[in-house]
Amino acid sequence: MLKRLALAGLLCTGAAGASAADRPWVALTLGDLQAIHDTLRDNHPAPVDPSPAAAPYKRWLEQGLTKAKAMAGRVRSFEEYQRTLQFYANGFRDGHVFIGMNVDTTVQSWTGFIVGGSSADDATVISAEPDAGVKPGDRLVSCDGKNADALLAERTDPYYWNADIPHARFSQYYRLFYQSDSDPRPKPQRCTFSSGTVALNWRVIRTAELQPMLQAARGRGARDLRMQKIGEVWLISIPTFSYFTGGDIAKARAFVEALAAQAGALKSATIVLDVRGNGGGDSSWGESIAAALWGKDWVDRVARGFDNTVDWRVSRSNIAGLEINVGREKASGQSEALAYWNDALARMKAALARGEPYLRVDEPPKPVSDPPPPVPLSGHVYLFTDIACASACLDFADLVRRLPGVTQIGLPTYADALYIDNSSHALPSGLAELSYSLKVYRHRARGNNQWYEPQIRWPGGAITDQSIAAWAARLAQAR
Repeated sequence: MLKRLALAGLLCTGAAGASAADRPWVALTLGDLQAIHDTLRDNHPAPVDPSPAAAPYKRWLEQGLTKAKAMAGRVRSFEEYQRTLQFYANGFRDGHVFIGMNVDTTVQSWTGFIVGGSSADDATVISAEPDAGVKPGDRLVSCDGKNADALLAERTDPYYWNADIPHARFSQYYRLFYQSDSDPRPKPQRCTFSSGTVALNWRVIRTAELQPMLQAARGRGARDLRMQKIGEVWLISIPTFSYFTGGDIAKARAFVEALAAQAGALKSATIVLDVRGNGGGDSSWGESIAAALWGKDWVDRVARGFDNTVDWRVSRSNIAGLEINVGREKASGQSEALAYWNDALARMKAALARGEPYLRVDEPPKPVSDPPPPVPLSGHVYLFTDIACASACLDFADLVRRLPGVTQIGLPTYADALYIDNSSHALPSGLAELSYSLKVYRHRARGNNQWYEPQIRWPGGAITDQSIAAWAARLAQAR
């Protein structure tokens, strides 16, 4: 509540007509931008990374700051402040460099409909209120003389789209027709659809009401770990791997135990591992879930084939970040992950004492010569992905796609830069935090910003638990 009151006060003092010295949003934005730059310069692997892959990162660190500071001079609101920080962070083309806001916008303006799509030609209404003037299936042509491509270029590309992941651009259509109710950015007024031209009926809605509607319309699945049988298909929903606190850890442990207890029922079944909306977290939970289904021997066998050689960026701030991760793994009870983080922490402290900016940890693949263990699952196993799958979710895909009998279905995933394992740094304004990576992979199975294409693509239509289960059943019958 204190943060919200402070924000309201700043909105008042930033009124039109104030002199430059009296515009707090400009000063706040400039201070936070400089802090982002300095934190990344001093703690992120890229600024001291000698590999050619780091060159674009180094350029944007300086050039992006200059561009963002020019934008900061025009900032008059919280929303403009937020977009300016997102512009700078987004330019690194690294999903692990991002801004987390400590202040929520509680009220939105929206048009009563949601647009989705997967290409430049299929921006289509996927959900609509009765009085919105459009209906599901109507294709967006233009708004105020700007086509869908121009609308994305103006309203989402600079802030939300990693240009190294082309298909991710079109997952942003849903952002075009809502914004904070206090946002001074002009709203589209008249839009042409395949069904005709309409004057947009903007209305107010609470963020807490709108967000579930956006999630459902975009085909995102369960919000909690869940296992359910739909017809003859077992749908296992894994919406996140972010289990870091006591209650969440207990839920994750109970879920892993429940999966293991269902081994008999799952042995010959059709299974869908549904990771819709899963943006990552702690990858050790993904390993635990896979081990509950295939057994630890299979998980270890696949993991031995990965080259996990990394360079850690050495700094006092990063040591503090590692200490936080050690505490999390102690709480989670993930013993192997805890040993990993303890080892990294000890090595980094030693490297700091030696004055080294980088800490190399060699972890090459281990030859696999022993015969494979028995395959515990004899049915059909599908991994259903969407554009949200990133970070630890991609680690899960690295593993599961290499386990016997698994087919990836659905939509293409997101992608990670080679930098990973994050820490957070509070920005001077107190309104936001910067999240950034501590290490860089040298020989990861996936390249920089490389995504996974599904082996079988979603055929279209509304994505729900029931539609996924029905599709998986048809796929299994056809094989």
